[in-house]
Amino acid sequence: TLKKPTASSKLGITLTSPETAVGANSLDVATVVTALSDDGIAFQTDRSLLGAELLSVNGTDVYSHDHGTKLLKSSLGRITLRVQPPLRLQEVNLFKPAEATKLGMTLSGVGAPKVSALSADGLAAKAGQLEVGSELLSVNSVEVFDHEQGTMLLKAARGAVRLLLRVRPAVREV
Repeated sequence: TLKKPTASSKLGITLTSPETAVGANSLDVATVVTALSDDGIAFQTDRSLLGAELLSVNGTDVYSHDHGTKLLKSSLGRITLRVQPPLRLQEVNLFKPAEATKLGMTLSGVGAPKVSALSADGLAAKAGQLEVGSELLSVNSVEVFDHEQGTMLLKAARGAVRLLLRVRPAVREV
């Protein structure tokens, strides 16, 4: 929670949104924290806001850059922000001793498949690095386009198995 004692106090948050981009859908445009001013309240309170998508201010959903800016400027006292931290890429290395060895990972979804389940006794879960909800981008440097192909690559793999995943951290409140 941020605390803005007076109307003249500065949160020091700079927002950016690609609303004017050609073909941008105004209903699906992220408003992102792109800078924190050194002398602002946000910088002093929580520097991890940098790069996060601003989802709401004090329970009010942010639907545009201008709307988010107005909400931040007009808020006083305790300010609660709901943010989605930025996506990150993660490489996971596993060793699969035989083709028949099960990784214990279930994929689902359209496009880049998501890890939808991990079997507690499987190699994937035991590695302790995979998260349900992560998108599988490649297996041993072969790009994965859908869950059927991803499943086939994982089943056929043997020995060193290198996975590249896109991880979306959980939404959090500040």
